[in-house]
Amino acid sequence: MLHVRSPVAVAASFLLACGAVDASKSMRPPTPESTAPVATASPVELGVDAGSVVRSGARGPADGGPASPPAAVSRTGSVWPFHAWSRAEAVSFNVFAMRPDVPLHAYDDRGWSPHVVERRAVTVAQGKEAVSLLAASEGELLVSKCPFPRHAVVLFDGDTPVASINLCFECGDILSWPASPPEPQGPSAKKVSDKERMAREEKRLKLYDRVFPRWRAFFSEGVGMAVDAKR
Repeated sequence: MLHVRSPVAVAASFLLACGAVDASKSMRPPTPESTAPVATASPVELGVDAGSVVRSGARGPADGGPASPPAAVSRTGSVWPFHAWSRAEAVSFNVFAMRPDVPLHAYDDRGWSPHVVERRAVTVAQGKEAVSLLAASEGELLVSKCPFPRHAVVLFDGDTPVASINLCFECGDILSWPASPPEPQGPSAKKVSDKERMAREEKRLKLYDRVFPRWRAFFSEGVGMAVDAKR
């Protein structure tokens, strides 16, 4: 059975052969999509034309040079991404064969991935849809041994990136920055029994079966980015 793994475990298994998504998932009966409301800060429309290419061949900061780590994002509240956002971009990155030591987020607390090739403005409604899709799978989910995202949605507060959702359509993984759900912290973190953990994983995999095809449609139909391009 597949197990949900934290991003920390990804690095240890990155060099292993790519593991296929559990075929038994397709045999499970579908479950209704999560209808839990998605609470998030109300975005402000900034007038960026949806579909316009913000910058092609993007590497680091606006001048294309190397970037220093950005200032830490201050986060509050209990709903991902724990920060107000006002606009969103769809991003293409890692457009090459899978290899080790490559950033798995288009943007995170280290800044932009050096392998971004396209940033395309999307509507606020599409940004909200991306956040809702992440919530519908109850956060990020690793279903393979070798996640290698090449597509992402990055949320901005003005010109400051505050969150990213990163998709691997080759292996089927969903990664987010910041983590969603957040990792338990401190001695007060609840210890979860094996039975509870397995039940939650089973539930999330059923949600995943319904949500991941919508991510494919989000990029290929909604944004107009190819998701099956040959490398």
